[in-house]
Amino acid sequence: MKNDLDKVIGESRRLTRVTAIVNEHSRSKYYALTLYFGDLCLHVEADPENDDIIYSVKKAGEPNANFSRFTDDEDEIVDVSNRAPWTEVISKFVLWFWKLESQDGAKDAIQFWWTDGSKGSDTIIQFMGIASAVRVSRVEPVK
Repeated sequence: MKNDLDKVIGESRRLTRVTAIVNEHSRSKYYALTLYFGDLCLHVEADPENDDIIYSVKKAGEPNANFSRFTDDEDEIVDVSNRAPWTEVISKFVLWFWKLESQDGAKDAIQFWWTDGSKGSDTIIQFMGIASAVRVSRVEPVK
């Protein structure tokens, strides 16, 4: 079954930039993220009612009106492309994605496998809705 996330998969859709909505009192907490893939953007946020991850893919430049929290007086949009884990995946493409569901049925996470096609270049990043914010984690294999 096709969905919006399918639009950002494949070598022709490399990540170029990432912005986040942060609050001036907690600049490391992401309330929403926008990932730029050439002419497309993936918008990700946590539903403030139940922490489910909400996402949509739009053409670059389209308004983010779908965000339930798109800045109040203390919020700002910042470029986070030069922060971890984004520095590891800028210019890479999504090979796989997963929509994750908790034991009580909450659809509160999505996960992406990034690569540039070369051996050892893979990075897995997870977006999880927690306390009306998006927690971003790097998933590491057991060694």
